[in-house]
Amino acid sequence: MLRLKERSYSWALKHIEKYGDTDIFPLPFEFEAIRTYWDSDIKPELSQMNVLDWDFVRIVDYLHPNIDMVSVFPPN
Repeated sequence: MLRLKERSYSWALKHIEKYGDTDIFPLPFEFEAIRTYWDSDIKPELSQMNVLDWDFVRIVDYLHPNIDMVSVFPPN
């Protein structure tokens, strides 16, 4: 089990509010909602989660879900 400390999540939120999460899209309005409920709901919930149980998705899969990475970046 791996749990991150609350201060790690707080740092991440401050960072994403300052710099955004990408240079492709504008800052999402959801960040304001996250900030509103951060201390009361979101941070305590995140602090109890096991990071090793999270499912991660490559950003390219969000931008173009049907892309074949081998055709974009063929092996040498």
